[in-house]
Amino acid sequence: MELAMFLCIAPIVYLTTYLLVPYARKCALCWGAIDKPDQRRVNRYAVPRCGGIALMGGVLVGFVMLNYLLVASGYANGLPIGIVVGTNALFAIGLWDDIIQLRPLRKLIGQIVASMCIVATGVCPSVTGVYQCDFVCAVGFLVVTVNAINLIDGLDGLASGVCSVIATGFLIVAAVHGLVVPFVLSMVMLAICGAFLLFNRYPARIFMGDSGSLLLGALVGVIALLEIAPMPQDPMNICSLMCMIGVPFCDIFTAVVRRMRRHQSIFKADTNHLHHCLLHAGYGPRQAVRYLVALSGVAVAAGCLLAFSNGFVCLFTLILYGILFGLVIEKTHVTDADTRAQRVSAVRGLSQQCMPLSSAHSTTPVHRRINAIIYCWLRWMCRSKNLQLHTAPDVVIKE
Repeated sequence: MELAMFLCIAPIVYLTTYLLVPYARKCALCWGAIDKPDQRRVNRYAVPRCGGIALMGGVLVGFVMLNYLLVASGYANGLPIGIVVGTNALFAIGLWDDIIQLRPLRKLIGQIVASMCIVATGVCPSVTGVYQCDFVCAVGFLVVTVNAINLIDGLDGLASGVCSVIATGFLIVAAVHGLVVPFVLSMVMLAICGAFLLFNRYPARIFMGDSGSLLLGALVGVIALLEIAPMPQDPMNICSLMCMIGVPFCDIFTAVVRRMRRHQSIFKADTNHLHHCLLHAGYGPRQAVRYLVALSGVAVAAGCLLAFSNGFVCLFTLILYGILFGLVIEKTHVTDADTRAQRVSAVRGLSQQCMPLSSAHSTTPVHRRINAIIYCWLRWMCRSKNLQLHTAPDVVIKE
């Protein structure tokens, strides 16, 4: 089947997502689904977080057009219904969490049920030859992928950028192998991420929230399973696709290991993800996003080499890939007493000593004026470094 006939889906999906983002923002404000500044978040303003509504609108348009073209061209029975139901279920779970904050265990149970719905309808590669084992592995892979994309959504434009790069790699693999459904789904994911990124890049006007991150995670997992299915016994095919999702997988793997070593619940949030570590190391939000998106691009390039090269090149690529991620983990691994934290403490301590108070610290008008100048300078320095001085910023909705 000619893949060119499906190219018309991308611009329509892109335009639909772009037009729905302002309405998604209004819905978030109406429901009170707003991310306010705190210790774990880097946004200095309150930002609406239901951007997944716009992403879901674009995905639904893509599903309808894909199913129509598949049926019109006589391709089997069209798009598997489990993909539509499962992705909608994961989106609903995320939207519910955006509005009323679900407990982690309940959210995990919902993710497992939705993943089982997707896999039960035929999206289950026969890797081991035993259906029960393949079913469990496929469900586990979907759940891990969904949570990996959810965890990496911590900076403005990070999840959108990383998923765009991953979708590009999936698109190349599907085009080379002539896989229709993965090709179109990759194109849909690339279109919705590109449109949403216009509103989500730093400084973001809207966050995708769990509704968007769970939806993108579902698409990443489904496309990977669909591309594994034609060649389930080919280890290079599986390794190449896992390699493309390497950055989110590295983040969730290190997070789980870190929490287990500290005897903490794996559901407990912390500030030691890859993007947090880059911020602690002194990178700004834009720099951290560019760094991780570029790293994801390297991972996708390595996956493409694994998919289309001979054994020697594959081995060489795997070695370089392992060294690269080892260096990344080493460079971004920082402790609570890193240099930036020390700088924050020093600035805050100095500011407390120089506060223009009407107490013993400011006994004369000259002292009060000098202290006021020093305090204003410290406030400016903290803002230029994206730090907070004394109290959290006022909760303001940024237009």
